[in-house]
Amino acid sequence: TTPGPTTVTTVVPAERGPRTGGTISGTLWVDINGNGKIDPGEQPIEGAKVRLLRNGVVVATATASPDFQFTNLPAGEYSVEVDPTTVSTAFAPAFTGSSVKVTVAGANQTNVRFPYRVAPRQLSLTGAESQAMAMVATLLLLCGSVMLLGLRRRRPR
Repeated sequence: TTPGPTTVTTVVPAERGPRTGGTISGTLWVDINGNGKIDPGEQPIEGAKVRLLRNGVVVATATASPDFQFTNLPAGEYSVEVDPTTVSTAFAPAFTGSSVKVTVAGANQTNVRFPYRVAPRQLSLTGAESQAMAMVATLLLLCGSVMLLGLRRRRPR
């Protein structure tokens, strides 16, 4: 498992003139090699809903395409999270935790990355399929036993 997105704090020196506010941006992708970096050939994840929270309250949402961005943010503490119901079940998070804590200080840009991996496939069998699989396993076990007994009898002593 890739270590999760971590707390990111960027402090930008005060600018002269009016401030436009901070920006939090990021991306979602399938991290095939699990290194936490976007490498050539790694697939973006599009269409996922990303939420921006402040003090536990959703203040904005965006749709990843695969990048997302929240702009004109006042300085302060935020959390960014992906709505898991909007990511294909073919993918599973390759990070720990459910959100990333971000501090906006001045006019900054923070790149928040959410790596995913290909989810392991779950085999779901009905009762009849489970019984058939158990019978096949039993037959294979019996065949293997018969073969071993045959080999033992043929061996000269």
